[in-house]
Amino acid sequence: MKKVSLLVIMFLLMMQAFPLQTFAEQDNESDGSGEVIELALVHQNNEDSTPPLYENNTSEANEIEYEFNGAFWVKVLEKGQDQTLITFPVTRTSPENAEWKTGWISNEFLLSEDETALQTAEENSNPLINKDTLISLEANKADFIEFLKLYEEQLQEEAETEIIAEDTEQAEESLTSDPSIHNEEAPGAEETAAEDVETAVEVLDPAVDETEVEEQDPAVDEAEVENNDQDTETDKETMIEKESTEEDKVLDEENAEVSAQSSMMSMSAVTSIKEEPVIKGTALKNKTHVYVATERGEILKSYSEGSTLQFKSHSDNWYKATVYLSGQAHTGYIHADDVLLEGEEENQTSRTVATEHPVIKGIALKSPTNVYAATDRGTVLKSYSEGSTLQFRYYSDSWYSANVYIGGEAHAGFIHADDIDLLSDTSESLRGYGLKDPTNVYSGTDQNGSVLKSYPAGSSLQYRSYSGNWYAATVYVGGKARTGYIHANDVGDKPPLISGIALKSPTAVYSERSTSSSALKTYSKGSILKYRYYNANWYEATVYVNGSAHTGYIHSNDVERYTQSPVPLTGVGVMSPTNVYSEASTGSGVLKSYAAGQVLQYETFTSDWYRATVYVNGGPTTGYIHADHVENAIAKQKRIVGAAYKSSTNVYASASKSSGVLKSYSYGSRLIYRTFTGSWFQATVYVDGRATTGYVHKDDVRSFEGRTIVLDAGHGGKDSGAIAGGMLEKELVLDISLRSQRILENAGANVIMTRTTDRFLELHERAAIANNSGGELFLSVHANAFNGLARGTETFWYSRYEAANSQRLALNVQDAVIDKIGTSYRRVAEGNYHVVRETKIPSALLEVGFMDNPDDAVKLRSSYYRQLTAEGVFEGLLQYFSLD
Repeated sequence: MKKVSLLVIMFLLMMQAFPLQTFAEQDNESDGSGEVIELALVHQNNEDSTPPLYENNTSEANEIEYEFNGAFWVKVLEKGQDQTLITFPVTRTSPENAEWKTGWISNEFLLSEDETALQTAEENSNPLINKDTLISLEANKADFIEFLKLYEEQLQEEAETEIIAEDTEQAEESLTSDPSIHNEEAPGAEETAAEDVETAVEVLDPAVDETEVEEQDPAVDEAEVENNDQDTETDKETMIEKESTEEDKVLDEENAEVSAQSSMMSMSAVTSIKEEPVIKGTALKNKTHVYVATERGEILKSYSEGSTLQFKSHSDNWYKATVYLSGQAHTGYIHADDVLLEGEEENQTSRTVATEHPVIKGIALKSPTNVYAATDRGTVLKSYSEGSTLQFRYYSDSWYSANVYIGGEAHAGFIHADDIDLLSDTSESLRGYGLKDPTNVYSGTDQNGSVLKSYPAGSSLQYRSYSGNWYAATVYVGGKARTGYIHANDVGDKPPLISGIALKSPTAVYSERSTSSSALKTYSKGSILKYRYYNANWYEATVYVNGSAHTGYIHSNDVERYTQSPVPLTGVGVMSPTNVYSEASTGSGVLKSYAAGQVLQYETFTSDWYRATVYVNGGPTTGYIHADHVENAIAKQKRIVGAAYKSSTNVYASASKSSGVLKSYSYGSRLIYRTFTGSWFQATVYVDGRATTGYVHKDDVRSFEGRTIVLDAGHGGKDSGAIAGGMLEKELVLDISLRSQRILENAGANVIMTRTTDRFLELHERAAIANNSGGELFLSVHANAFNGLARGTETFWYSRYEAANSQRLALNVQDAVIDKIGTSYRRVAEGNYHVVRETKIPSALLEVGFMDNPDDAVKLRSSYYRQLTAEGVFEGLLQYFSLD
């Protein structure tokens, strides 16, 4: 009897497996593997490089080693804007022992099938992948596809063999392990078995029961047969085991009677299972629950929207189903509102994804374009950037279905139809004209992305149909063919009218495309003309001669198109007067004139001309200003702190030195002003208590903003320094240093003083202040005394740190101070003084003059000359920073 039972169970197993296999075979008729295969060609950029393959698409990814022996075909799994996930066999001796590599590769090393086909027909400039190579690769592409199919069939066969083996093993095990088989005296055993048989209705995941084709993550590139839900397989196996156990229970308890009757009862038990009315339905909710009782309370198990479920009737509002948790069968209940029975129609489009719908490709229109968990724009499973190429299937008029992969696991999702631009079914070669100036060819289907190449409006262009909003085109960048994309709104089937100005006097419209042909009509220089693009050298125009229209031609060198997107500008007239002309020609009439320095408003027009609106006799009139006659204002003004650089620094009423002076400032005075043009600053001054906008010439001010300078007044405190003629060195140099500080700070500098009062500092303290200051230079100020005969100014530097800059600083300060106070030029030399030897930033030590020399002493005693010395320090530092 056990042999008979085992045969019956094996028969049931085969019946369970047979429909699955048949459905899968039917579904895979398209290519024998269940998926549409997309290929790409991996190639080199140069002979010495192997296209790198990475474990993931992050910047920290590890590289995957493989041997590169020339261009080869790969299967595309997931497309990205910069990188693509590919897989390929390293060995191809046979499908069963193939070794595969899978990883991410930069798109610069890939050619799509469309691109390889295009370049097979046209000679490519890349010698590493020329026309002959491509033809050869096209020939072996079919072999690669066949290998892929054989490999995937091998995997499918192994998977099916494993499932059948597991089912058989578990069924046999159930015959020996179920305790009810050996418990003949168990009360109510027959009734319990019968009840269990009635309730043993399984809930099947649609991936197993319907063998439904799920869409891959769009980037993975193709549809994939999802047939591996583990819970469902466990349910199915346990279901068969349950049936076998119940059958054996009946057989063993009737074994005391006639064995033939036991066999009949065994077959009767099997028949009763098959005749049990099973209902199929579709889960309607994103989480369709199987409850513990006939109330929406504790949940046994949940299924995603669209799952195919099986159950039995229980009441008007509830169905009864068996679910498996950890291999154990549990009876649960599904509410009637949560499922759509097979054969019934729903008010809206069916929620199940029909396997017969083909894979569709499209472009993400939004940034981001979301894949939702349900058809309600709610939970987002994954997002893609605008321009990404995605793959999906039809779901309803408003939604597409797609699989996305999160953490390596597939999840069913939905993309709204409004978020997708479908790709064209066919690639039709087209010719049109650029409508925009410029007409851009983008690297991707995103107008905010990078531009591969640009063409002027009216250019004749060739491209291919791609999607509703985009065309594909091949352009050459650096001698290499690149696939780019042109927006549909940027091209048309007719060349647009172009507006330009006549450049020559006269500008001719020729009867033929030759400058030696007769002129149909001529126009004066600066005239506004309209024409269409014809070729690189000629434009086509319609002119009227004696009332009749004639087609003529204008040479491209004779006209200049003007901008269709003018930019408003502000500037000042630099000519006296600055004229606004009636045409874009200085030979045309003058509409209006303005004084030099007058602030004017105008807009871009051509490379040499601006366009402006002026009022003549009370009416607005369009005029033209030559670009050389105005100076444009800086678009974004910047506030500046600076110092007056002239003995009388003027703020003018307009941006012209011939205009009136609003206010004047003495040398070194602190001023605040704003950038305006290349030659002028703008400032607000108060005249008679009223704020007035004025203009300061750039040559009249200087700024040290952003600079940090360390000034050291030598000696101090108990150290008087040199003493001569009633003067103390420490007092003279502190006064000069404080005056220098004031001018530098007025000019916006950050000045750090080693001392500002009569106090003593050790030499090493002074060097430490400089080294810890973050300053850009160090200047120590001193005065000399010797023998009464020595005179003049000298400056020292040291070569231990910043030798070149220290020497340059010494030279700049020496020259500027002497130029200001008129002392003798004694020397600039390297001197081993502590403060310049131990200071790590550029440094110098200035000896202004000799206190015991009569000529120098007169100047040192004078506050006027000490002020001039401070100005000399200021100008020496200006020279050092190249700010003079």
